[in-house]
Amino acid sequence: MERLQATVSLLPGAALALRPLPQVLRVEIRGTRIGIVHGDPASLAGWGLAIENLAPRGGTTGAETVARWAREAEVDAFACAHTCLPWAGRFGDVAVINSGSAGMPNFRGRHEGIVTRIAALDDPAPDALYAVRAGLLRPEAVPITYDRAAWQKRFLRQWPVGSPAHASYWTRIEHGPDFACGDALPLGGGTAA
Repeated sequence: MERLQATVSLLPGAALALRPLPQVLRVEIRGTRIGIVHGDPASLAGWGLAIENLAPRGGTTGAETVARWAREAEVDAFACAHTCLPWAGRFGDVAVINSGSAGMPNFRGRHEGIVTRIAALDDPAPDALYAVRAGLLRPEAVPITYDRAAWQKRFLRQWPVGSPAHASYWTRIEHGPDFACGDALPLGGGTAA
């Protein structure tokens, strides 16, 4: 947080410019309204849409909460990130896709990030890992490769051994999480691509 606050202090007006942005960015594609969030619809740094917080996995976020968030945001589906582990599924009528992390491995044995691509049902990405249906759309998880060695070197310059971030992230950066691609489809309505 100290480094983040120091960086913001070097960018005069940045915090002021970001303040009026909506918590949920709403876009409409082919008649389906998608709410794009970082975290969850209730908090920029929220973990309500993290896979470990989903009711089917023993957490507290259930269909009622997701339906309420969708009503309040006036959306049919959510696309989110921030929570480190990716997944896709449905809560009743509300589709959700969480890209996990674009800059770190998301699955055991796979050293790539994940981004969400929102496409028409009839235009799937050839390399999509899994998807969920949202109206006439197919939000899908697409792998992105990066220079692993360069990323590790850059991370270690910023967060050397013994730093809090190194303790929290290095094992995942080096080996990936203990999470398989099949684990990313916890709820009905998701499909392996």
